Amino acid sequence: LSNETVVEQVTDKNPGQLEEENGEKVINSIEDLVVFASNVTKGETYAGETVKLGLSLDFNSVKSYVNPYRKDYGEYGYNGELKTLLTSGEGFKPIGMTKSESGRENKSFHGTFDGNGKIICNLFINQKVEDNKNDLVLGLFGYNFGTIKKLGVKNCNNSGNLITNAGNTCMVGGITGINYKEIEECFVSGNVLSICSAKSRCGGICAISNVSTSIINCYNLASINCTGGNDYNAVGGISGTSGGNLANCFNNGRILMTCDKEKGINYVGGIVGIVGENNNTKVKNCYNLNSVVLDIDSSNATSSGGIVGAFQKGYLNNCYNKGNINKLNLNSQSSYIGLILGLIADNGTASNVSLSNCSSLKFNNYKWRK
Repeated sequence: LSNETVVEQVTDKNPGQLEEENGEKVINSIEDLVVFASNVTKGETYAGETVKLGLSLDFNSVKSYVNPYRKDYGEYGYNGELKTLLTSGEGFKPIGMTKSESGRENKSFHGTFDGNGKIICNLFINQKVEDNKNDLVLGLFGYNFGTIKKLGVKNCNNSGNLITNAGNTCMVGGITGINYKEIEECFVSGNVLSICSAKSRCGGICAISNVSTSIINCYNLASINCTGGNDYNAVGGISGTSGGNLANCFNNGRILMTCDKEKGINYVGGIVGIVGENNNTKVKNCYNLNSVVLDIDSSNATSSGGIVGAFQKGYLNNCYNKGNINKLNLNSQSSYIGLILGLIADNGTASNVSLSNCSSLKFNNYKWRK
């Protein structure tokens, strides 16, 4: 999927209504995208349906709106001039739920989202939340229970900041916060940021890809910044954590893991921060081209790798790393750093992890600075 973009003037005759073509629902304007996102959040899951992007859209361009100055979208959460609200303040309200409250699965996307080889440009999400109960889950989609394919998210600025006195999590991705099914042939560029005083997860494509999921033929160009809290934090070029199948992906975005919390445990990888406990978990045919940077002051361990920070169970095959691993702070108690894999995690054993045909194009490249 190319990241070249041509933004056309939209000619949507019914903005806010998804027109049907050959049994598929088509998004033909920013207004359509806003209403679609609101519909999912209100409980229309689109299960068994295909929603297609009809043309590339740019939140910053008046060409992508039927009327960028409209003020009649209050029922969709935009009380004021639409383009201004989408490109400043909290920005775009993601597709589906963004909190871990009860019933979230029924207010998330379950269909097929076909990007149709098109690109969404200048997506802007900026949420700062104080919550001691719910997780914060952000991306173009909040939770994904369906299939997302052939989609580019170019020059995004996706930012989540969760302030909590409990153990909940901030999860931010370029495409989705949490993936429960499939993401195929997608790319992200721009900036992705997650900050949490408890648990922070961040990834170019998604923050978390759950058990029995797949991320295939995707790449990330976005700079990723994960600021961790006093718990378990994870960041990766493609996904912060993965429990499924991740194949044929690459990262060329700079990754920065920051944590100055005493109890923070941090997992950082050029592709995935930590790979989970599922025996069938696979990371294969992937490569990392950019730097992994650690700025950590914690009494707990940090595990970082050019491909995977820590591996619990599964297969790591046919991968290579070309990126530097730079550690800016020497105050953390211990660090496990590998040019491919940082650590086989505590609840795994060497017999549970298969590593084959992996290589690094960098040698003795750690850069230390206090």
